[in-house]
Amino acid sequence: MSLDWDVRKDFSRAADGWAEVRLVPGRQAEQAPSDGSEQSDPPGYPAQALRQAVSAQEAAQSGGQYTATDVVWHLAAEGLPQVPAPGDFIVDGQGVRYRVLQTKSVPQAGRYRCVCRHVAIQAGLDTLVDVERAQPTKSPDGVEVLQWTVWRSGLRAKVQPVETRLQIEDDQMTIQTRLKIYFAEPVALDQRCRIRGPDGSRYRILAVRGQERIDGLMEADVEPIQP
Repeated sequence: MSLDWDVRKDFSRAADGWAEVRLVPGRQAEQAPSDGSEQSDPPGYPAQALRQAVSAQEAAQSGGQYTATDVVWHLAAEGLPQVPAPGDFIVDGQGVRYRVLQTKSVPQAGRYRCVCRHVAIQAGLDTLVDVERAQPTKSPDGVEVLQWTVWRSGLRAKVQPVETRLQIEDDQMTIQTRLKIYFAEPVALDQRCRIRGPDGSRYRILAVRGQERIDGLMEADVEPIQP
């Protein structure tokens, strides 16, 4: 889909002046360190940018691909080692991440026009969770045990119960709960990971979906780990 772009109209709607941002390739945002250490925020590439809102006309012409809550970032092409691509992130000075949905090169202006989505705001992701990763280690008697350490901390997410079942076995009654955790950014979760909620509760990961989506959220099916 190609939308008409008018440099005079676009820049007249710019919400802010030029600002320093970072372009973080999508593959950097989700890549896991091979040594299991805590992953810091990927540095990305610095760039000068202007921000504006997606116009109502553009949202209507997109056939639902864009919404009125999406934004447009104009990135100066000079100094950027690569073209912004769908799935990349633009991170502003406050650390807010906007995921790139579409990029258009404007060579006559020396800029890239990126339609982006702040998925955390749109989905109401108002919880911070940590990801713990297991590292095999040896106990003093030589038995292999798992040592859990924080790998990613302060990830914006939404924890939502989806199913609660009452189970009776051998006259013992237990409640089994399944939940979904929605993440604002892709995270390379695997069988060595578990989630820690803000209240200290820990969750076992059952399945992960949506890692490749650029217009929606990655989600994980989880269940509580009993203390």
